[in-house]
Amino acid sequence: MQLRKHHSLTLQPQGHALIAVIDDAFSEMLKQTDLDFKVESFVPDLAPHVAAIAIEANVIAITRQQPILSLLDTIIVECVGWSADLGILGEQFMTKIAAPIAELTNGRATIESTQKDLEKLFTKESPILKKREKQLLDSELVVLAGHKAIYNSAELLNKQMTGKQLPMFIIFVLQGAWFEFLQQTFITFGIKSKEWLNISRLTEALIWSLQPNINADKRQEVINSLPGQLIKFCKKTSFNTEQMENSLADIETEYQAIAAGEPGDICDFELLDLDSSMADGNTAIDKKMLRQISGFDHHRWFLYDDKSESEEKVARLKLILNWQDFERLLFTNHNRRKVLHMTYSHMANNLESDY
Repeated sequence: MQLRKHHSLTLQPQGHALIAVIDDAFSEMLKQTDLDFKVESFVPDLAPHVAAIAIEANVIAITRQQPILSLLDTIIVECVGWSADLGILGEQFMTKIAAPIAELTNGRATIESTQKDLEKLFTKESPILKKREKQLLDSELVVLAGHKAIYNSAELLNKQMTGKQLPMFIIFVLQGAWFEFLQQTFITFGIKSKEWLNISRLTEALIWSLQPNINADKRQEVINSLPGQLIKFCKKTSFNTEQMENSLADIETEYQAIAAGEPGDICDFELLDLDSSMADGNTAIDKKMLRQISGFDHHRWFLYDDKSESEEKVARLKLILNWQDFERLLFTNHNRRKVLHMTYSHMANNLESDY
């Protein structure tokens, strides 16, 4: 009936068979793309146009690039990830798309004019979505880098402070101003930089120099050089180091107390908390799987099923960042309004559960 509505065709037996094949092809296409039901509803309405080409020309004709196939590609590519739970922005997006498609299926527009209308719409929407995506990515990069800086700085301090004897004010300095300074250094220069290596060595030297029963001459070398090295380091940074420089007074006061034979009283302390999800390396991941995940291209769409939310539907999410250094993936939705952080380990578990 849909075919006869827009095309004056007399169907032969082989025509009915051809329609059945095309219908099966469209069903398989919808199954493979797994679009939202509203987007899927557009596709069957375009099937009669494909069937008409196959019947009027021949079935080989639909393997060539046809305007109706370009229109199908446009709809699927531009609507991937849309779902009915995207709120008012999602509703507005779908309303804009539905109008020209309805004109075509009702016979009031041609395939070519519908294609132009949709291309015009998507050309207008594209920079808006790209801008939202960039803003989202920039903000999440700051968050992710901050989390990583906290983890690596805390890990460094915990490693150097474990089993050490330290006075109260030095503990305050290390887990206060020094901790903040480490984070800023990490964010500014990165974990592979000479600056991070330098401040790591200064951290080790400071804590070592405050321990009892160590070589007095080597301790004096550190006492004489460390404050100057730290000031020199601060002058080369681009971030505010005032708090760190002010804390030097507490360090130098302790050095003076040690020189006078009156070091500060040793205090118990707790190590800093560590977010284990920020740890480097995924040694538990199969090497082949690790290569696969690290090779994922940005802008690729994935199906995601949150097993912890039984009532949530399977969602399509777009990969906007594959941060190999931190082994992190960032995904967003069709509206570029929400973000999902995922570790390589989490992604590996998701992939393995689908096999």
